[in-house]
Amino acid sequence: AELAQMRPKVNIMQTKLEQLHKKVEEGKREHSKREEYEKRKQEEKKDRKAASLVLKAISERADKAQKALLHLEQSAKPLVSVGQEDLNSVEKPLTARNAVTSASKSLSSLVGEAKEC
Repeated sequence: AELAQMRPKVNIMQTKLEQLHKKVEEGKREHSKREEYEKRKQEEKKDRKAASLVLKAISERADKAQKALLHLEQSAKPLVSVGQEDLNSVEKPLTARNAVTSASKSLSSLVGEAKEC
């Protein structure tokens, strides 16, 4: 008799226990999803930082190459500014030629470095 009276209470408690188990499992899944989301977020942050560093390095090398190009143009100006017939009128042609060669090598080296990035 007493056992029969306890049966509905036991069934209710069992139902509540099952619901609690379901909530715990659902909480575990949600927690796992949140952890995965945070992990991806951290990885993306690291990737963005790495990309930023690479872009900065490339930008710096491109700026150096741009300056070297301007230096080459300035060095070549005495030779380029005169026509083919007037090359004899250039003051210190060998000095100008050596400056152009040096600037050209420097530019080639900097462009090579920029391409390596």
